[in-house]
Amino acid sequence: MIIRATLLLLVSCATFAADKYALVAAMGNRFPAGHEVHMTGSRLPNFPKRALEVEGDGINKLALASLDAAVKKMHPDSERLYLTVALSKSIQERVRAIEENAFETAIQALRARPDRSAWHRIVLVTPVNRVKAEEGLAPDTQGMGLFSQGLCQSDIRDCDKRRSMASGVQVQNPNGETIRSDRFVAPYFFAKIWILDPQSLQVLDSEVVMDHMKYNDPGSDSMDQNQVFTPKFLAARLVERVEASTTEAVGRTELRGKVEVKEKGEVAPPR
Repeated sequence: MIIRATLLLLVSCATFAADKYALVAAMGNRFPAGHEVHMTGSRLPNFPKRALEVEGDGINKLALASLDAAVKKMHPDSERLYLTVALSKSIQERVRAIEENAFETAIQALRARPDRSAWHRIVLVTPVNRVKAEEGLAPDTQGMGLFSQGLCQSDIRDCDKRRSMASGVQVQNPNGETIRSDRFVAPYFFAKIWILDPQSLQVLDSEVVMDHMKYNDPGSDSMDQNQVFTPKFLAARLVERVEASTTEAVGRTELRGKVEVKEKGEVAPPR
């Protein structure tokens, strides 16, 4: 009876043991802010940018909070561990290779964690660089940032109007309504979600996030897009975008079900 009771207890503990997920953010500490200027024959780029350094690991913390909400939604009984990986200045300056270098930096940090044998999955987020200028945004845009478009994007006849009726681009006003506008400000989130096997650090799945939202306020008296909205409003919209995009991306990965890893070789860097 004692042996039987012990076995039942062990089976019960094994049945109800929560899977542990290691959530890892390697997003860096830079918040790029850019805009477009008129070309005047200069060789200087017409998309000047400046990188604002975010103190207190704020970017990684936002990414981790979003990963946590996404994994918790799928696996509410799971146990979650939170890790951040710092990216060097040189890695963040090499924007064309930021995805690969951030990934490799995170892998090196994870190799030094002997406790990963107790983890079920590693969920890693790194920045991605979008090389081309698409959807009205600047080229070479990565991570979390903000793009302001102060140049008219509609028919020249509509450029002096507060609200473009026929041309321009689709934006949201402060009430969340979709309108057309010739100017906008756009918080964006360009990242990659990696699902890793903790033992081998093999990539099991990945999802790329390329999301942004354009905003303008036709009731504003300012033509300077950086003055149309308060930093608090834009920060709130960015947080919403990151959380929603992360939840959608994680929901498309193999975390929906369990995948058996048959060959656990050494991890290879992304191509």
